[in-house]
Amino acid sequence: MSYPLSFHNTFAPEREAVAQLVQLAFTNNDFLSKEEISTLTSIPTGKSSGKVVPHILYSEAMKLISVKREESKFKLQITALGETILNEDPYIVEELTQLICHVNLVSINSPALLWNYIFNHFLPNYGTSINKEVFSKGINKNFDSEMNLTPFRSSYINPTSFSALKLLTNNDDSYQFTPLKVLNDYKYVYAYHLLSLWEEILEKNTEITFEDIISKLKWGTAYLWSEREITSALEVLYDERIIVLNRQLSPMTIIKQCTSRELYSKLYSLLI
Repeated sequence: MSYPLSFHNTFAPEREAVAQLVQLAFTNNDFLSKEEISTLTSIPTGKSSGKVVPHILYSEAMKLISVKREESKFKLQITALGETILNEDPYIVEELTQLICHVNLVSINSPALLWNYIFNHFLPNYGTSINKEVFSKGINKNFDSEMNLTPFRSSYINPTSFSALKLLTNNDDSYQFTPLKVLNDYKYVYAYHLLSLWEEILEKNTEITFEDIISKLKWGTAYLWSEREITSALEVLYDERIIVLNRQLSPMTIIKQCTSRELYSKLYSLLI
């Protein structure tokens, strides 16, 4: 399933609204209209637009909630990942939580097509320092449409969104994307992300190659990692016995030792 390109209705994801929907999904199991959701959460909405529906879709793409639709009503159900975040960081203030939201939003299997395309296809081809005109023209050409890039840009610049990740700098005539460092404190996020992609995209494979990780799962693109950084992160997961690296084969293969769900309880274990 993919969302319409304009699903966001020009609104960037706001952490407070996402957090409110996760809380609602935990406490309410009814089908609700967007107006009812607005009343229960204080997220504004109107007859033709508003932030409720875009944030339902953002939250679903981030894998924090699942959504059932019945005519114009929504039934929000919290996921196991969403419940973990609700217990550990209910207001989504931790950078680690913001990283989880980000990597799911931009992953190769994300229904948010603009975020998916930019991280998995555009940036790997154009690099991390890009002229704004080149950026806009390249994306418009891919979608054969005049794209509103403000919601995407705001996702990584606005303090109400994910500016804490410091992924994007908005210069006068260019955008500068900054690769994230491989940090030991976030190793369980990397592991969860890798295994969840593996389970969804290559579910029948108990062993995959390094090339599968790069070209099929595109695991490193969410962090803007090079192959060297991907290898470094895999070594961290190997040391933790989350995966086994079979270096006797060329290319190297990877064998998983647990499931993504088994890692939920560890996601926040290294935060002070």
